[in-house]
Amino acid sequence: MKTLYKNVLATMLITLVTLSFSACSDDAHFADAENQISINVACTTPTTINSYIPLYSEDVVVKAEDNTTIEIYHTTDGSKRVCLVSGNAYIIRK
Repeated sequence: MKTLYKNVLATMLITLVTLSFSACSDDAHFADAENQISINVACTTPTTINSYIPLYSEDVVVKAEDNTTIEIYHTTDGSKRVCLVSGNAYIIRK
């Protein structure tokens, strides 16, 4: 009886560890959940807001270099648009 208990316990432990590792091993199915959009539209003078990249509520702006400067404009209709002054940046969109 003791051997049966040990075998069942060992099987359950191996199953639990296997399921735990397989649940975290491959993040490929999350690749479509986020899009990376390069901020490659330069800010202009005079400002041409309609040509800048729109920002949405869950967007995250990432500066890829330390010396990066961006500008974010709030339009009259309540939307936001971003352009690049210098450096390198991108948007992570979900």
